[in-house]
Amino acid sequence: MGIVSKYTSRFWVRLVFSYLILAVLIIGLFGGLLYTRANNMMVEEVSQSSKISLDTIRDYTERTFLPRFVETNKLMATINPDSAKETMFLLDNHYRDNGYLIPELNSSLKVAAYATPGTKNITFYYLKDRIVVDANYFYESTDRSPDSEFVSRLAEVPKMTWLRRNVQADNGTEYADSRVLTYVYTLPFMAEGDAVKGYMYIDVDVAYLENVLQTMLAPQLEKAYVFAPDGELLFSTAAADNSQLSSLRQESGQRQPSFRVRTEDGVREVVSHSPASLSQLDWSYVIVRPMQSYFLSANKFKDDIINGCILLLVLGVLCSYFLSQRFYMPVKKIVSYIRKQHADNIAPHTRNEYAIIDNVLHSLDRRLNEQTRVSLVHHAIHGNVEALADGRLLPADSCCIVAVVRTDGGAEAFKRRHQAASQAVRSELVCMNADEIVILFYLPGEDNKAPGAAVRAFIERLRTARPEEAGFSCGFGRPAFAEEDVHLSYKQALHALKYTFLYGMNVTIGYDQIDSRRGFGKKFAYDGYQNALRAADAELVETFLADFSRELGREDLQIEVVEFEIMQLITRLSHTIIELDLHEAVISSTDLFSEFKKSTLAETLDWLRHINTAIMDRLRVSSENPHYAIIHDLKAYIDTHLEEDISLDSLAERAYLSPSYISSLFGEILHVSFSTYLTNARVDKAAELLRGSTLTVTDITTAVGYHNIQYFCRKFKEKYGVTPMQYRKSATLAPEQLLTPESG
Repeated sequence: MGIVSKYTSRFWVRLVFSYLILAVLIIGLFGGLLYTRANNMMVEEVSQSSKISLDTIRDYTERTFLPRFVETNKLMATINPDSAKETMFLLDNHYRDNGYLIPELNSSLKVAAYATPGTKNITFYYLKDRIVVDANYFYESTDRSPDSEFVSRLAEVPKMTWLRRNVQADNGTEYADSRVLTYVYTLPFMAEGDAVKGYMYIDVDVAYLENVLQTMLAPQLEKAYVFAPDGELLFSTAAADNSQLSSLRQESGQRQPSFRVRTEDGVREVVSHSPASLSQLDWSYVIVRPMQSYFLSANKFKDDIINGCILLLVLGVLCSYFLSQRFYMPVKKIVSYIRKQHADNIAPHTRNEYAIIDNVLHSLDRRLNEQTRVSLVHHAIHGNVEALADGRLLPADSCCIVAVVRTDGGAEAFKRRHQAASQAVRSELVCMNADEIVILFYLPGEDNKAPGAAVRAFIERLRTARPEEAGFSCGFGRPAFAEEDVHLSYKQALHALKYTFLYGMNVTIGYDQIDSRRGFGKKFAYDGYQNALRAADAELVETFLADFSRELGREDLQIEVVEFEIMQLITRLSHTIIELDLHEAVISSTDLFSEFKKSTLAETLDWLRHINTAIMDRLRVSSENPHYAIIHDLKAYIDTHLEEDISLDSLAERAYLSPSYISSLFGEILHVSFSTYLTNARVDKAAELLRGSTLTVTDITTAVGYHNIQYFCRKFKEKYGVTPMQYRKSATLAPEQLLTPESG
């Protein structure tokens, strides 16, 4: 038995090595070939752009921005040549005998902080008297400094390097944004051990650095994250939750530059990483950028290759380890693992281990073939004919009709319904997203006289099979008899689906059904409609809208004509709202253009009737109120005299009405209280001056009628979410990044 066991052991050892060599060769050749092919499908510009952005923010941060603060001591000597003497003098002498130096040092620090934008504070700590001096204050004891805890640890913290910490206000609470990067010197400069007589440290405002970096990135596209060597997030240009930070922290821990694609909250993103080895400060940089939708198939293919190679390698390592020990136990454990991971792919009552493995491998092969088929469908409907060279999509002597199904988040439910239906018509389905599905129907080419009828019948059977599930709309195109024509059928299906606006939801529309529409609508009397609306003539307006609705419902009108006429009506409606100053009372022109397009024509027309009715009601109320003109005159007076002391009493004296009546008229006619309107007018005017003038905040405070700058700043922040200075800084960004009351 010992001899048999010996030879068996040798055989399995050789088998293990043979398997490992074979597995490595297969993974290396097959995986490398497919991975290279998948990489060729990616767009090189995305990777290059992210790399440039990484290099730009790293070089700017480490070679331009932060070095300015490292040289603060030289800057102070340039600004005030005596500052170095003052600093060194206090290291060896008591401040009480030389108190005049403290204000001078405060002034030097303050000037140095102003000269270097982004400086939160500059602080000196003298060991001789245990005093703290910064750009704003002098503390006779470290206990009185809000930075006392950090000052007490200065001997322990690393020197000549950047640290991330939070600072506190003088009252012991944290600032609204208290994050800083701190750089610590020993005094005298570079002193060590017992030679250290004090410390100097510079606090850099992290929020300021983040704003600067955001202007260097593509607006609303790229997000940058910077991590310390221990994985702590130093600063970023966008917020991230714990799970996102954990993922980014793992990315930053890599030693080599990386570029990968991930899915975060349903959004495909490119994650580029610059490792600490490329940084002068041992910092890791990560940039996240959204990825266009036409990269999805390539990324999916690439992920499948990586996962398949990892799975094969894990199986190879497990086999090499267990088979070297004994024969049966490794096989049993592998089968147990496969049963847990691929239970659905194992036939019932299958007990043979090799049969189980064979079933799973065949299942994985079928999945790979299915994914390849889905990739072919994507290429065909988007017209990428060159990508179909290695595979044929259409069966011989068949034509293809593309149908697009749109649901309200029920793509998976529709897919199950399609799989359960009897396949009288051969078809294959691809889910584009949670709302849209593409179905390719394959029908006999020349023998089928009405292929569209067969497709429509199949769709309607699916519609009636499970009526309790979410409804759907479907559009399908004309037959395609070659792969290069499939994308035309897809475009026709999308165009047909647009007509759900006219036909309503939950319908099936063929391209032939709407292709005959060639008519143009009648010329509507928009001027008469606009005049009737101004006059609040409900009868004429309703007559016009009824005629408008009837004409747009004609069977020969194209969807583009209907959309054009609706846009014409919306434009006239917008002009009327602006002309009559109804944007606050009814709806603004911006909201009008963003909200008018509803799911169907009927809903859109009902909404338009509602807006017209609201305008006419408002006009009638205004005409019935004898003081309407007076209130609007007072409103215009306020807007042009914001710098004056405006009160209800002054307005009442101007209008010859009582203050209480003026107050009630403001709420009745303008739908806003007098105080709220005055505050909003002043704050909005201040925002305009911050953006378009060089006046100081103090001058602007006076120009809009405030006498207390702190009160003005509080009111400004309540509406815009930032201080006036922060708002002015944001004005240097791109227009779409400019702060508004809504974004604040």
